[in-house]
Amino acid sequence: MSGVLVFIVFIIGSLAMIRRWLPALLTLPLMALAMVAVAALTRGGISFTDVTVGVVKQGSLLLSEAIVTAFFGGMISFVMQKSGAAESLVKNGAELVGDNPFAVAVFSMGLIALLFTTIGGLGALMMVCLVVVPMLATAGIPSAVIGGIILIGLSMGGTMNPIAWASTKNSLGVSMEQIQGFSVIVFLLMAMAGLVFIAVELYRARQLKAPVRTGMILLGLVAACGVAVSLIGMNLHRQDQKERAEKAAQLDAAKATAAAEKPKDQPRPLWIRIPVAVFLGAVVLRMLHDHSQKMKRWRHQVAEIRWYAYLIPIVPLLLIFAFKMEAIPAFLCGFVYAIVSTLRPGSISLTVQSMIQGSAATLPAVMLMIGIGILITAVRGPSGWSDAHGGQVWPVIAGIQPYFEMLPKSKLGYVIVFTICAPLALYRGPLNTWGLGFGMATLLITGAGYPAAAVMGMLATVGQIQGVCDPTNTANVWLANELRVDVMSLMWRTLPYIWIMGVVGLIISALVFM
Repeated sequence: MSGVLVFIVFIIGSLAMIRRWLPALLTLPLMALAMVAVAALTRGGISFTDVTVGVVKQGSLLLSEAIVTAFFGGMISFVMQKSGAAESLVKNGAELVGDNPFAVAVFSMGLIALLFTTIGGLGALMMVCLVVVPMLATAGIPSAVIGGIILIGLSMGGTMNPIAWASTKNSLGVSMEQIQGFSVIVFLLMAMAGLVFIAVELYRARQLKAPVRTGMILLGLVAACGVAVSLIGMNLHRQDQKERAEKAAQLDAAKATAAAEKPKDQPRPLWIRIPVAVFLGAVVLRMLHDHSQKMKRWRHQVAEIRWYAYLIPIVPLLLIFAFKMEAIPAFLCGFVYAIVSTLRPGSISLTVQSMIQGSAATLPAVMLMIGIGILITAVRGPSGWSDAHGGQVWPVIAGIQPYFEMLPKSKLGYVIVFTICAPLALYRGPLNTWGLGFGMATLLITGAGYPAAAVMGMLATVGQIQGVCDPTNTANVWLANELRVDVMSLMWRTLPYIWIMGVVGLIISALVFM
């Protein structure tokens, strides 16, 4: 009975967000408390302290790393917007591309993906679109296709955003190596889907110049992405098998403590760290040399954007990938680099403004993260609760586990089920990571017994449908209004490409993690 009631609460919460009766900010924590209340009334064993301290307090802090990272991301985004670095990057890049519609579209998609690996928010999107949209329109690209190009680029960048990585790590307990590796795979798959989208839609609009040559270039790029995906997937599979073997050996040796279960974190090879360190060191030295030349006439300086300011979005990513730096210090270094690379009179004021206004711009996402954390804790239970109650299963899990155990555990079943359910990522549905997604993921791990890495792979691929197609996204609504097209037309235009990409991603996830 408790499991049925929990599912009813889940469905009511989904409908509340889909029908927009309540915003996700309110729905998620209310649904979490309702689930706990149902389990407490039907099965018992949950005290008032378990709810207030265990669910609410622990849940609010569960995504603390992602929350702090989001604040720093907002600060970097503010610096790039107000300093003019982002606008300058787009304008200078546009001058190099020419007027070929295919080249302009691919450049725009890649540039947006690069920018949104670090920056975010509707303000940043509006700023970028002020330059990108006229450039695409001048090349003769239809408005609906322009919207698809921008949304695909936006979602591509999101796959490589360390804020999303931190949320996934805290929510699912998956290693950062697995998250980063599969994120690169999804990024490449999205690039392939974006290239195909551009080529097909431009061909339909009769805007594809030199189709034979363009087709050969397209095949080459798709083949290169496919080879990279295969190599990364095989490496991830080897790492996953190695981690499973290590954990099994530790369990057999009765050393299954939290510290012992985690494989030792090995540093990156020198052939990766040294070139990145030399590159960043050379950039910083050149930047400091330029600033020293400016000091002689500092008060009369005109705000100028130099080439090294264009590296702001990738500095945190380089630190994370090359040196395995944690997301928070990497973003802090990125913020310092953003300030120094755009140094000018008034930079102190810009720094203070970015710390206040940039952080304030991320508050909606932060509040949503808090609600997601409370929902996850309500489903899987507070840490230490089972040990304190003699090994009992958290009542919410105990109620729903029998139903989730009926889901297929095979690789084929995994692919088929989540291919069919992929549209549930739309309208804040149960596979939407900014809605019920992480709550559903917890149910799949604890109830159905899916490997956490496989659930992560599913959310990463299916989540792209939400990132690109969801008509409830603020970005989609604003962009549709800006382009004077129906927001639903953007969804139907992009959904076939992203759904097919999601199927390929699910197959790779099944082969690697199941």
